[in-house]
Amino acid sequence: MADKRLPLLFSGFMFLLAAMLFVYSFLHAPSADTHGSSYGMMFYPRIILSLWGVLAAILFVNTAKAHAVSLKQTDWRSLGSSIAMVALACILLEYAGFLPACIIFCFFYPFALGYKRVAVLLPVSLLYAVALWFLFNKVLLILLPEIPWS
Repeated sequence: MADKRLPLLFSGFMFLLAAMLFVYSFLHAPSADTHGSSYGMMFYPRIILSLWGVLAAILFVNTAKAHAVSLKQTDWRSLGSSIAMVALACILLEYAGFLPACIIFCFFYPFALGYKRVAVLLPVSLLYAVALWFLFNKVLLILLPEIPWS
């Protein structure tokens, strides 16, 4: 039963995260020069977030149709805690920066889905957050929120 809900939870989570980050991208004016065009640095991630949101919505609809999951089968506690954790991660991005927010989110999110092996979660969340930071900052050159107290 859990294997039917996991794709729904994941695609719903990905859609909500894309929507929240899309809205967040409009809250702050870009600080970099637009190089003579009307689009700044924030436009590129908005394009990616738009595609991400559309793909997540398609995945959600296709998964729901394929499994015909009813509302009675939905684990509302996991869904509610997942949504709350995404909201908390977005707030933490503003006040703690990307790395702490990502490490905390990656460590605690599996608990909402029922996975509780701390010995696995701690190194995975640390490695995942650092790898994601490296990918965005160094490879894709997309600036992420920095730790404000560093």
